[in-house]
Amino acid sequence: MGLEKTLGSPVEGKKFFDREHEIALLSERVREGNHTLLVGQRRMGKTSVVRELLRRLQATDEFATVFVDFEDAQSPAETVVELATASMPIRGVWDRAKGASLRRLAGGSTRWDCTGFA
Repeated sequence: MGLEKTLGSPVEGKKFFDREHEIALLSERVREGNHTLLVGQRRMGKTSVVRELLRRLQATDEFATVFVDFEDAQSPAETVVELATASMPIRGVWDRAKGASLRRLAGGSTRWDCTGFA
């Protein structure tokens, strides 16, 4: 039996507070080009932190950002569809995602990662 899916809206705007240290640390890691895995218990605010980080990075005009939720993807092919749908408006991201995704699917690998994305 799996975990029950509990839905809630990410925290935004004035409701997002007391995470400046985390945002600063993640922002520094992104600017350095480091891959970072954000891990925590369910419902602890990971999505809210990531969305706020992306909002702030996008506002600087240094980065084109995209948020993709893979929770409902059941296969690598469905993951590609989710990624494609989210990244198509940002041409450079779409080109890189498309190439990496198609290579992964063509290779027949069941291992899926996002190490090709920066």
